[in-house]
Amino acid sequence: MMRIKIVIALIVAVVAVAMFGLLQYRSRQSTALISEKARIRQSGDTGRSKDRAGLSDADARSSMRDRRGATGPGMDTTAPDGKTSDGPKNVVDLASLFLNEKDPVIRGELAMKIADTGDAQAIDKLLELLKAEQDPDVRLEILRALSWADARGDKIELILAELGPLYKTTDNTPERVAIQNVFGETESLKSVDFLKTAYGDKKADPEERLNAAENMLKIRITNNSIVSSKDAKELVDKIKTDAMAFEDPRLRAQAYMAISLSGPESREILQQLRANEKDEGNIKLLDNLIKMGASMKLSAGSGSGS
Repeated sequence: MMRIKIVIALIVAVVAVAMFGLLQYRSRQSTALISEKARIRQSGDTGRSKDRAGLSDADARSSMRDRRGATGPGMDTTAPDGKTSDGPKNVVDLASLFLNEKDPVIRGELAMKIADTGDAQAIDKLLELLKAEQDPDVRLEILRALSWADARGDKIELILAELGPLYKTTDNTPERVAIQNVFGETESLKSVDFLKTAYGDKKADPEERLNAAENMLKIRITNNSIVSSKDAKELVDKIKTDAMAFEDPRLRAQAYMAISLSGPESREILQQLRANEKDEGNIKLLDNLIKMGASMKLSAGSGSGS
């Protein structure tokens, strides 16, 4: 599984970034809520948080995975009351901080902390906060946190009920992409159906459609029982047709990366596309993707399939 994640990170050209680790506080447990806010304001993390706002969703997801590997719930030393010397760790306290915080950068940080708790109620709370949040940057952070929170598969009905209508009504492309990524990180047939519909929307932004395709194929990498070989082939054929029609080399590059996620069988298609590619940068990209395709393996996974 680790090898699969590394391959995905390489394919989408993710640049590993330092994710401003867990914050350290010196206040006693009785003043933990206050110290959490003060610590964030006084530390250098706010500057790094602002830098993160410019990351792509793929960058953010990769960085969040890196952070979970180093500081996930398995390494937490949470006390019975949900707090540690490093500040509040439970959903209720962190949500309270979020609601009382005016700084959008800090609110974004707190949304991620809610996801980091590993609490089964984190998704419910993040969806609740998303409904009330007006700042577009904070909304993106909440959606990224949703992509990161545990138990997404168990909450797929709730996620679909809340994010499905939002996806249809918002015209904010970054937000729509972030919503797609939530479903792309959730191994479920309902996620695949959602993403399939998103990709089939010919009126949508091309980058948005390709992102939906990438997310479907990423699900297949981790659980090929959810996306069948037949469905994957049909999807890749459509992406190939799109790639050949794109005049923008940037869109062709995104299409190539999506195709590469279909597994070893992508090599032949990518070789065909390379023969017609004129952009030097894309040719180099295709050469790398073709090489990586030879080493990619699919996993049967353990998703809910619901």
